Amino acid sequence: MVVGVKDKNEVRTDAAPRVDRDLLKLGFDFGTNTSVIVYGGGGGDEKSELVYSVVGYAKPGLLPGILPKGKTVLYGEEALRNRRYLDLKWPMEKGIISNLAISKDFVTHLRSLVDPSGQRPIWGVVGCPANASTEDLSSLRQASAHAFAKILIVPEPFLAAMGLRDESRLSDNGYIDPTRNSLIVDIGAGTTDFCMVQGYYPGKDEQISVAHAGNDIDMALRSAIQKRYPDCDISSVSITRLKEENSFVGTPKRKVIVTTAVRGKPRELDITDAVRAACESITEDIVKNIEALIHRCDTDWVEQMLGNIIFTGGGSLIGGLQEFIQARLQEGGYVAARVQKVPDYKRLVARGAYKVSQQVRDDQWQIPV
Repeated sequence: MVVGVKDKNEVRTDAAPRVDRDLLKLGFDFGTNTSVIVYGGGGGDEKSELVYSVVGYAKPGLLPGILPKGKTVLYGEEALRNRRYLDLKWPMEKGIISNLAISKDFVTHLRSLVDPSGQRPIWGVVGCPANASTEDLSSLRQASAHAFAKILIVPEPFLAAMGLRDESRLSDNGYIDPTRNSLIVDIGAGTTDFCMVQGYYPGKDEQISVAHAGNDIDMALRSAIQKRYPDCDISSVSITRLKEENSFVGTPKRKVIVTTAVRGKPRELDITDAVRAACESITEDIVKNIEALIHRCDTDWVEQMLGNIIFTGGGSLIGGLQEFIQARLQEGGYVAARVQKVPDYKRLVARGAYKVSQQVRDDQWQIPV
């Protein structure tokens, strides 16, 4: 399967490419919240690395021995655990690189998890938001250049469809191939991406990306809590985890009661309405952009497309979201609409990228910069 390049002349390649025996081809999902690498571990097995997309730099004047093993830079969960001693920095914002230097540090760290020696040549298929700008793609290339000798950048919703695809069932009559006539909705932390996948690499008109996603839910939730409980200040990290543990839309199945310290004293807060309002704040955009792509679909395939709307990304875990959006679409006249969510969304894009890395020709890989 050939993806990602329509014009061979657009790809920079070596004059006489030589594939090293130690060459490692992998898939990389550089996420606003969590980043994932999927690669082959030998013998046909698959390995993965999941790391929160955060870098922590030691605060000035920190005493020796406070941070583990004398480190001055920590990554992912280790950085979050030690956050009181660190200046936390997020390399991605709204699905794009917000700080190139921090991004280079982070991607270099991820590479070290795959190849601690730093000696293996690595080629990576890298996911990007739907319809990413030329400037954003350039930043992604520059960050990747610190870790990968060659890359191929592919839209994340397409990679999600590839990750979901079960190649062993392609000959089954009843199997619905997600890479044919599906509408992928990838609700991440920084962006929500929409893509019609119709058996080939999607064009610009088949993709939509909006910067309205999980982080906006976090901000709306924090604002609502502070409005109702002005003497309560919950950190951004805690807000994200509250959302992840309690998110829902529609009628609540239970009240969301959390205990937090207010001026040093424990206090129970009822944040049910705040959680629901924050989560529902992204639903209008989701419905509107699904409708926009359906209007662009060939009329012969609209019903199949509507019957195969697939939600992925962290936002797909919002309780009741699939049913909520499906009902809204059906109320709007799209009676054939069927919305489902995927299992193991965290690895899906990187797994699809890994599959692509094993299928594309060597002359399609690009030198990052």
